[in-house]
Amino acid sequence: MVEETDIESDTAGHHCSSGDTIPLLKPPDGTAAVPPKELPPMTGFQKKALVCLSYAYCMGYARSAIMAPFFPSQAAERGASETIVGFIFGYYSLIAFLTAPIVGKLITHTGPRFMFLCGALVGMCVWVLTGVSGYTAGGPFIGLCFAVFTVEGFCYSAFEIALMATVARVFPKRVSTVMGTMEIFIGVGTMLASPAGGALFEFGVYV
Repeated sequence: MVEETDIESDTAGHHCSSGDTIPLLKPPDGTAAVPPKELPPMTGFQKKALVCLSYAYCMGYARSAIMAPFFPSQAAERGASETIVGFIFGYYSLIAFLTAPIVGKLITHTGPRFMFLCGALVGMCVWVLTGVSGYTAGGPFIGLCFAVFTVEGFCYSAFEIALMATVARVFPKRVSTVMGTMEIFIGVGTMLASPAGGALFEFGVYV
């Protein structure tokens, strides 16, 4: 802890002005403060990667939000109570939580690209099976939903962790900025997918 007398002695004779480059307070070790270096501009590869990552985050979260407007009502018509529907969505997050450490171990052997492709492609193929659930009711419907969300939760972990690893590898000095940008596209995907899912449901059929 720096004493008040030490601060007064260290700052004596220094005036605070817009052009003053001498810090008012010296670091505890007595070294001079080093101004932060400006980051170099992004390369062409990084710009292309930023566009691809933004699209992946947007579509990845849109695929989960697109069924939110109609799934609870359709599940209720097939014998699933509101509590069961809540368990189905919560089970999805539980599987993602439990499988995240496993994916973190596997990604060191497979690499982010393979893990991303597996999470995205397998997850989207399995997500199509929710349409097949419309031909079932009661126990089979609930069991198929839990099976689909089990696989989808694991695929979500692979998808998300692979993207984070890619961001850390491609943008080692801009991780916080790029992840903040990705959050914007996560919000865009979630915001647009829900009304789009409701509109598609009105014009289509979920039997």
